[in-house]
Amino acid sequence: MSNTKILSVGVALATLGLATFAHAERDGTAAPTCEIRASATQDGVNLEGTVSGKPGSAGDYTFALEKIGAGGNSSVNQGGEFEIDSSGAQTVTATELNLDRHDAYRATMILNTRQRTARCELDYRDGRFQSFGTGDRS
Repeated sequence: MSNTKILSVGVALATLGLATFAHAERDGTAAPTCEIRASATQDGVNLEGTVSGKPGSAGDYTFALEKIGAGGNSSVNQGGEFEIDSSGAQTVTATELNLDRHDAYRATMILNTRQRTARCELDYRDGRFQSFGTGDRS
């Protein structure tokens, strides 16, 4: 990867907002939040799906990654259970991707806890990232 590509990826990542979502549980405590973090690597980008909240909070997650590019299309789906440790945060999945300006990626993480659902997304299109979280569904 050329220095120019690394620099442009670094600039895109430096301006990246993280996809997060939070809500309160019925007992008034803050429910766990989901977040998709992106960081530059030598050959592309590392994506991490993270859950944060009160230690001991538990639930399950799904993480889906879709890529559309000149080399073809691909998708990866992962999932499992989590329990937040004493630090208050837990990385539940990590994936490294090659990153080309002409590729398009969408990472989606769905977090289920105590009959609530939060959704976080991170898109990469036209050489830049866009992130957002969507509402909770009880």
